[in-house]
Amino acid sequence: MRQLSSSCFVVFFSSILLFSGCQPGTSVGEPDSEELNVSDRVSLRGTYDRSEAFGNLIDDADPENVLRRFMIATIFGDIEMLEQTALSNEQLALLADNFLSPAQRTAAAKQLNIVPIVRLEVGDSFEMPNGDEYVVDESMSNETKQLFNFPGNPIPFELVLNEEAWRVNAAPLIAIRKTANELRNQDRK
Repeated sequence: MRQLSSSCFVVFFSSILLFSGCQPGTSVGEPDSEELNVSDRVSLRGTYDRSEAFGNLIDDADPENVLRRFMIATIFGDIEMLEQTALSNEQLALLADNFLSPAQRTAAAKQLNIVPIVRLEVGDSFEMPNGDEYVVDESMSNETKQLFNFPGNPIPFELVLNEEAWRVNAAPLIAIRKTANELRNQDRK
């Protein structure tokens, strides 16, 4: 059974995907000195060049490619790209909101293009944040469903073959993001 090791980038990126609570000052890129408010976060959406971010990487038949595009779209808050790379979900826009400055987004996207992504195969194991350990079986990894992860990420990504195109099942990420937002709102009261 393979185990994945940790890295600082992964912890940073996982916090973006799962918790949307990364504040300016994170050690990725050159952080801005002032905090961004909600209107600043919204205005940063779509402020990147897709051709620069994705290059010639657009290939819906390659699940790893779809996952990388999904993660970059999450970093940049690109709802249109999230919709192109994820299974349909009315709450997908929750994944587009984060607190990163433009410099941090660019630095994270560049690092994401080189972070190793591993396809979990039957017999591989992974541990969830709550300590539950899972061993990948045929129902998790087959011709129409695959699990991918990168070192240190708390939960693997499930990709599903949907009409000849791979799509990320964002439902678990959305559920975690909603819970994190609820907890953050409780702390503010």
